[in-house]
Amino acid sequence: MKIFDSSSWVIRHFYQHVPVDKAFASLFNHDKAKSVRDWFYFLEDQGMLPLSRKTKRDWIKWRKSLNKEELTTFLLALKKDFSGPDADVFLFPLNQAHQRIMKELGGKNGCSFPSHILLFWKDTLPVVEQKAVLLHEYHHVARLYYQEVNEGTISLLESMIMEGLAEWEVQTRLGSACLAPWTSLYNENELLTWWEKVFRNNIHLKGRAYHYPFLYGGEKGLPPLIGYQLGYYLVQSYMKDKGGQSSLTMLKTSAEHFLLEKS
Repeated sequence: MKIFDSSSWVIRHFYQHVPVDKAFASLFNHDKAKSVRDWFYFLEDQGMLPLSRKTKRDWIKWRKSLNKEELTTFLLALKKDFSGPDADVFLFPLNQAHQRIMKELGGKNGCSFPSHILLFWKDTLPVVEQKAVLLHEYHHVARLYYQEVNEGTISLLESMIMEGLAEWEVQTRLGSACLAPWTSLYNENELLTWWEKVFRNNIHLKGRAYHYPFLYGGEKGLPPLIGYQLGYYLVQSYMKDKGGQSSLTMLKTSAEHFLLEKS
């Protein structure tokens, strides 16, 4: 379990002439079936600053915003509190031309897998917000571990609760100022309207690939990130009645339990 600063790979590639597949091997080894081209397509789609001679100075500038030691200490504390699994963490500079991430996600993004986490942020992001996105994504890793679901078996309800619980943990540990912008996009009446109109009858839909229209919106007439905020709303509603439980207890609580409390 280690935090990797990807800018060091860029330095090796451009200044020590290490081939890119070898420079990025620590990450690429997590999915050897994926080609270098596919890896870079995925990373750039998630927000990574493109890798080129024109951008190498931006990569190095971004590096100055990192405090790996502080982030590592924070990550190890989370692992202990969650009794969570090992997961390597890979840090990348954000392409600030990525308008959706800049506007809707506050200049940071992340994605998590059972064995590793990818994080992307702008060079001006405060350390406490770097911790927030790290916490959010490692919470996902722990949640997947305890709920024993994967990309194919996960339900829409679990996808929603997973997002809501991760942000609840951010609020609890780091404060409301670190909450993602999507936690407060819509009022309660709007949330309940969409819940009754669309979500209630689709909560058992399995397969992450089918959840994106519900989570991110933009299809079926759904507003942006409505599924994310609904997940947070369900968790908030549950916590009003059942607050005070440990992080580990909540990680182990099934998504259906939150639904039953709300319904």
